[in-house]
Amino acid sequence: MEVLQLPRFGLDIVPDGAQVTVRVSGELDVASAPRLREAVEDLRASGWRVIALDVGGMTFVDSSGLAVLLEVRRAAAADGGEVAIAVSCPALERLLTVSKLERAVPRP
Repeated sequence: MEVLQLPRFGLDIVPDGAQVTVRVSGELDVASAPRLREAVEDLRASGWRVIALDVGGMTFVDSSGLAVLLEVRRAAAADGGEVAIAVSCPALERLLTVSKLERAVPRP
């Protein structure tokens, strides 16, 4: 019997007019968080000012993943840009509640 391994982490970049959406799936943790940071930094360096994060496909997020979300939002705001959660997920909502950071990460 063959065991099917699902990807632990995925990123899809979807340009849409004046904004770009980064769809994050799987686990955002210490191993994958740097990939999200790099993707957002690359998009900002390419001129994207408005970046929407769709994390609806995330199944897990740890404190390092949350730190990257906060970091990319702060860096974009400092340059007059915006990185916002467009679609959330239960894993992120649970972590924000436990860490009492509900207001630090605006989302729908």
